[in-house]
Amino acid sequence: MLFIDGTWLYYSLYQRQSSAGKSPENPIQDAFGTAWTLTHRIRWDKLPGIIAKSLSSQEASQSWGSGATRSIEVVRANVYTAYKENSDPNSYRVKMFEDMKSSNYDVHIGQVAGAAEKCVDIQLAVEMLHYATEADAYDVAVILTGDRDFEPAMFRTRQKGKRVALASMRPGCNKSLWGAANHLRDYDVVWLDDRDNLDQLMEPLEASGVGKDFVSGATVLMTIATFVESFKQEEGKGPTGRSMGRFLQSCRVKDNCPDLLTQVKTVAGSLSMFLGSYPDFFQKGALKEYERHKDFSISMTKRGGQGGRVKMRIQQLWEREVEEGRIPVEEEEFVRNLKVDEDVKRICDVGDNPFVAEGGVLTQPHHRPAAERPAERPDFGAMTVVDLKEKCRDRGLKVSGTKKELVDRLDLDEDERLSHPAPRVMDAKGLKLNSYLSGVVKDIILSSGGSLGSRDLGRFLQKVPPSPAGARGSTALKELKEHHGNIKRFLDENRELFQYQNPNQRDVYSSDNGFEIRLAQASQ
Repeated sequence: MLFIDGTWLYYSLYQRQSSAGKSPENPIQDAFGTAWTLTHRIRWDKLPGIIAKSLSSQEASQSWGSGATRSIEVVRANVYTAYKENSDPNSYRVKMFEDMKSSNYDVHIGQVAGAAEKCVDIQLAVEMLHYATEADAYDVAVILTGDRDFEPAMFRTRQKGKRVALASMRPGCNKSLWGAANHLRDYDVVWLDDRDNLDQLMEPLEASGVGKDFVSGATVLMTIATFVESFKQEEGKGPTGRSMGRFLQSCRVKDNCPDLLTQVKTVAGSLSMFLGSYPDFFQKGALKEYERHKDFSISMTKRGGQGGRVKMRIQQLWEREVEEGRIPVEEEEFVRNLKVDEDVKRICDVGDNPFVAEGGVLTQPHHRPAAERPAERPDFGAMTVVDLKEKCRDRGLKVSGTKKELVDRLDLDEDERLSHPAPRVMDAKGLKLNSYLSGVVKDIILSSGGSLGSRDLGRFLQKVPPSPAGARGSTALKELKEHHGNIKRFLDENRELFQYQNPNQRDVYSSDNGFEIRLAQASQ
């Protein structure tokens, strides 16, 4: 029977970070790359077989036996851990234990009091001893851990006449567990970090049809670090999560691979979850001023005063993978040529972020020089209902509802107005493309009766051929996204031609249709 210290195993797999030039603290990173979670997955259905095979081979060579070969099978695998009930289901921690459940492990989820687990280790030890006293429950107890707190349970289990085996990983295993003179084990330790065992346990995502054409995880880390480093780190603040998402969405390393944001979301669930799995590299900060948008700031980790060296550490790990031939040539060229200038940061930071990039420094809008500061935000809460309805009428919003509903409606509309970026200065090529796209969009709106939803517009543009100077096989939608980023930004930069309903105030159009788009009065 297999007893797994689930919390220890999770931290050994996902939280230990290797350092360039040193013995790796995470052997999986050493074998499969710094950000192995973006390219590989763990085959939990293989783990019991790996352990059973190792113990069976040792059993056959035991000198006390009769010489007959005895096969060992894992009849049950028990996992003991704990995490908060409100843990994100897309987090690596939750997904790891859900995957184990899917592979027929008995996963026991304990309680968490504050930051500490309650009685998880005790539950494992008690059940290991309990089954040792049950007739025919097991002959061999295999414990997967590196924590010396289980020494008494291992010792007492042997006293009950059962054999005890230890499976672990070298970097996280306490020496007292695998020492030769401690009388805790009947077998040599099954080291899961042995390369043969890792090769059986790990599977490339490509083999499961998920990660085809994905770039290496180290390249993703280098891209993120380059973007974060381009901002001056003041008070731990860096680019926001949304800015980072826009930047990764614009990064396509190879023609046949998805953008880097798609890759991160496919594997990790979200950018936030991915960054959270590398606490030695990045840290996230809450943006309380704008928590309605649930955004966060990103900066280099400053543990032990090493914040300024994080980019160097990531680059050293990446260079090591280049030397070992794990990074394809086109990925290497992408990283070495990657530059983040002010134009890139400005484009990535427009929209609904509470921080505005100014000369590479993210500052709050009200900290800008007075000459550049926008008008003070209206205090809608201090207005009367009559005034609020008049404001809503002027802005084309619904005028019905309670005072609170009117205030919330106007606040959302004000957020949207403040988030509108200024029109870009386009070169000749950009002007020609913009003229072509504007004409196409105008024709689509007119043919749709004067208005349509943003999603419908996207579907139409997907079927429209590109501009005369466009790439062969492209579409009008693809050109719009490559040049403007998205439909909303295209409309913002052509406000004299088009107008659209505040996406936060969908009175007619459902989320299936997006937001309503019409021709501006001047262009009708």
